[in-house]
Amino acid sequence: MSFFDAADLPRVSIFRDSSRRYQGLSYNCDHNLQTPVSRALPPRRDSAIATSLHLATTTVTSPLSTRKPTPTMTFTLSPFVEADIPPAIAAHATATADESLQRTTSAHLSDSEKNDYRLQEWTLALQNPFARIVKATERGTLIGAAGFLTHKVCGLQWTAPSRKEETGSIEKEIDDRLAQSRDELLQGDYDIWHIYLVFLAPSHEHASVWRDMISWGLSQADEAGKRVYVQASSADKATYEELGFQVKKAVRLPVDTARRESAGECVRYLMLRPTKV
Repeated sequence: MSFFDAADLPRVSIFRDSSRRYQGLSYNCDHNLQTPVSRALPPRRDSAIATSLHLATTTVTSPLSTRKPTPTMTFTLSPFVEADIPPAIAAHATATADESLQRTTSAHLSDSEKNDYRLQEWTLALQNPFARIVKATERGTLIGAAGFLTHKVCGLQWTAPSRKEETGSIEKEIDDRLAQSRDELLQGDYDIWHIYLVFLAPSHEHASVWRDMISWGLSQADEAGKRVYVQASSADKATYEELGFQVKKAVRLPVDTARRESAGECVRYLMLRPTKV
């Protein structure tokens, strides 16, 4: 499993797809988030940790639901570091447990293999000086994370060798459908930022954490003057639209929870957010 591989973790992917069940979120919540603003990156830094540490840690108070009276929670946004990898793997597994496309693309892997792959990919992510990864914590517990690839490396994740040739045909079909539609859309113009990772613990899906993690990266892309690309699920589409994304293509992907002949379909929306100046 390559860090720059396709829809292996479609709902909360650390690869190309960032999709999560997004139900009941209160979009217009009133809180004190001050989105961090990035400064110019020093050249040839050794890790994504180093390139993100200058970004301020932000504490946010957010409504947990739309019910009244509205309970609140306090969570913190801060740079993702190596010590966060084990809890991130566990939180990610919980968040993707019911995702049909996730099960389809990882059905051939044992739990141990899945854990090993995720450990490898998170480690590689932190070694990438042009990745930006933010974590959300509540009382010191990691509840979610979001990752962005900057224009410095965007495109490489789609040209790296894929494991799809060696696994099931349904996986290759998923990969090929996404690749064809993405290539038609981008036409080789990878001067963009890519949201390649978003996940959030199901217990916190009614808070604004998801939206604030994404906004953390969007503010940096805006400062760089770059468009932002994401592959979103049907459940996430409206949220990304509220954040300024526009649907460019809808791609139907096969899902298989048991046998190949019983496969159904799900939809991923290829979306772009225009440059903000």
